[in-house]
Amino acid sequence: MPPSRLFDSASMVPVLGSARAVALADDLGAFAEPVRAALQAAGAEPVAYAEVAGDRERLGALEATVTGCALAVATTGSIMTTSGAGRAAALIAPLH
Repeated sequence: MPPSRLFDSASMVPVLGSARAVALADDLGAFAEPVRAALQAAGAEPVAYAEVAGDRERLGALEATVTGCALAVATTGSIMTTSGAGRAAALIAPLH
């Protein structure tokens, strides 16, 4: 299934809650644009993590970050990202 068919605004709303300032990590690859479009349709304001990484004020204003996932462990709820996400991309915003 192409990435463009995996995401829609309806799937983003319950996850986002009231978060509007959302960073997209650099490791999303082919999923970046469909995720960006779904976030925008849900009322969020997505930006590339690389655009805000050097700006402390913009980093502090982030409410959520979307990263790729290299590995998931269902029994613990753990996920592993790669360095391609951008340094600390998953740790900056309160919602990941």
